[in-house]
Amino acid sequence: GKDLVPYVVAQVLGGVVALALLVTLMMPPIYRSTATLQIDREALQAMQVEGFTSVEGGAPDFLTTQYELLKSRTLAERVANELQIDDATLERLQSATWLQRATAALRPQGGDEDGEGADADELDALASAGRIVRDNLTVEPVRNSRLVRIHFDSTLPAFSARVVNAVAEGFINSAIERKFDASSYATRYLEEQLALMKGRLEES
Repeated sequence: GKDLVPYVVAQVLGGVVALALLVTLMMPPIYRSTATLQIDREALQAMQVEGFTSVEGGAPDFLTTQYELLKSRTLAERVANELQIDDATLERLQSATWLQRATAALRPQGGDEDGEGADADELDALASAGRIVRDNLTVEPVRNSRLVRIHFDSTLPAFSARVVNAVAEGFINSAIERKFDASSYATRYLEEQLALMKGRLEES
């Protein structure tokens, strides 16, 4: 009886190691792409006028706000739309192991032949693609600096690189658009104030 104990323990240990090795081999490799951004605390001040001031750059939570914008659903869906992440790509991302791919290949492919609900399907696909971008995106602020690293992990190396670059470009473009909108607002505000002052001057 005592002689069998080491043999049983060795068998159990060997079985556990073999199972762990099998699970490891079945797990898909994950590829990470990284981009680094510099976020400047620049206050957009088109003109110093009463009633229009911008304190965005000087706000104490400015950097935190930028980090949240990087992780926002809006940016994720913008990236998904620009990259045209389709169902085939989502299927490849979600079916990474050979077993999942075999199961997916055996599933019947359904389609909406009459085109009804196409818009809803497109919105659902965009939301799903946006979730893929958000769920696999990591925002890592660099301590004591204005730098932030963004990482994207997926089972497709080229896809990871495309997404992380698109997130960086989308974030930069969104910041430019916000500045442009603020400048446009300042212009309209000044035009309204000038028209109002001209009216008052004519009345006087």
